[in-house]
Amino acid sequence: FGDADALAQAIDANTVAVLLEPIQGEAGIIVPPDDYLPRVRASPDWISSAIISTLCSVHNARTGRTFACDHWGVVPDIYLLGKALGGGVVPLSAVVADRDVL
Repeated sequence: FGDADALAQAIDANTVAVLLEPIQGEAGIIVPPDDYLPRVRASPDWISSAIISTLCSVHNARTGRTFACDHWGVVPDIYLLGKALGGGVVPLSAVVADRDVL
């Protein structure tokens, strides 16, 4: 987690998406290096791949911004949202993207 070089090495012509958490939650609250998400977003290695950000635990301003990736000025192609959307009352998730991505 947080190693843009290792991620770049794992990408090949068959990669259709990069699924990542902007802040890792399940292993503890692990924040990546400041250059990680901007490097992932800017890398030409996966221009044809969608960057999908899972924000199950770190959206709805839980980190001080609407989405955790906002701290780095990075906008993924697709947002996956869950948990907090239902307010702990109902299970609710969402897939959010521009029309041309979906």
